[in-house]
Amino acid sequence: MIGAIIKYQVSIFSSAIGIRYDATNISYFLRELESLHLLPEPYQEMTPFGSETKLRMTSPSGLSIDFGSQRIDIEQNAKDQSGSNIGELRQFCENVIFMARVFSDKMGMLPSRLALVTMYYLEDLPSEKLSKLYVKSINPIKFFEENDPVEWGTRTVARVNKTVNNIPEIVNVLVEISRIPGFFKHPDGSVTSLDKMRLQIDTNTFHGNTTPRFNFDSIQSFCHEAQGWQNVVLNDVIDSLK
Repeated sequence: MIGAIIKYQVSIFSSAIGIRYDATNISYFLRELESLHLLPEPYQEMTPFGSETKLRMTSPSGLSIDFGSQRIDIEQNAKDQSGSNIGELRQFCENVIFMARVFSDKMGMLPSRLALVTMYYLEDLPSEKLSKLYVKSINPIKFFEENDPVEWGTRTVARVNKTVNNIPEIVNVLVEISRIPGFFKHPDGSVTSLDKMRLQIDTNTFHGNTTPRFNFDSIQSFCHEAQGWQNVVLNDVIDSLK
């Protein structure tokens, strides 16, 4: 049922104000993250006080790190529709754990939230099947019963009790299923039209708890535990769409 993996992301919600785009930070991360083949580039972050130049690290494999003012986003993105460069979630999480150790040594960070997001394209389906999935997923109004929608989506969130590093945590589990028409731009500049079903699973610690509490061991535990939470939900979604 899964056609391609298109994105993995871990977000570490911790102040990274000190990680600016400057020679000291660039030199440090080039040295400490050398094995991941990441190169620095600037990006503009919008804040309530205007635009700030921040540090981004990217690799040819599609791996990237954004050092924002209040969060660090680590992503592995597909470079084509097949997602052939993505690799396994387990390996991505091991890379995140390695990076988190480097961040902790540099910043002494103690995050208040953690998130793991995965995104997939489902296998290509004929229009008739896409329409049946719409009716199955959403109770449509009369207008859309008579006129098949070309774009739609569902978003469902639950809060569950989990443990991270043997400490109780409330975790948000979010599932989005969407029909996404559009276009995919390839690295060579060519464009392919899309009519895909996209699945996103987001597991994140409860935003209502803003206490800085996740040390390196907790980040490592979250990365391991969240993979299991994601797999349970992914299998349930696949079963429900058969």
